[in-house]
This record gives sequence, structure tokens and C-alpha cells, in this order.
Amino acid sequence: MAGLSQFHFIRAFKDSVGLSPYQHVLSQRTCRARGLLSNRDLSIADVALAVGFTSAPQLNRVFQKFVGVTPAAFRRDMCATDGGS
Repeated sequence: MAGLSQFHFIRAFKDSVGLSPYQHVLSQRTCRARGLLSNRDLSIADVALAVGFTSAPQLNRVFQKFVGVTPAAFRRDMCATDGGS
């Protein structure tokens, strides 16, 4: 579609965006998960499924890699900075 081989597309994408296409997708899912974690009515498993992960443990691994904390810790810290709401 882009007129490039898969290898050249991945290399060009990474040069342009700074991440491989797959890492970019994971980054976008993580970003969306950060927003959904503010809704305390959603479980972490619900958030994982809503953003395209197959399970909460998969979200935990990827989220910690990109954000530096687990989704539960992120939610807890966010709640603490919101004044407990």
C-alpha cells in the first residue's frame, strides 16, 4: 500500500515516529487506558478489554513499560491527586 516492503516501512515509520508500528499501537492503547482509568466504575480488566488488550495482566505489563507504574498504582495516585474523588 505504501509502496515499501514490510522491512522498509517499519524502518521508515520508526525513523519518523520514534517507535515501531507495534510499539506505537501499544503506546496509543496505553494513552487511552490512562483516560479510562479515571472511571472507577470500570475494573482494570474492563479497561484492558476496552483498549484492545486480551487480559488485565497484558495491560499491566505494557502499561508499566510505557508509564512506569501499574494501572492500579496509576489509578491510586490519580485519585490521591484529585483529592480522593
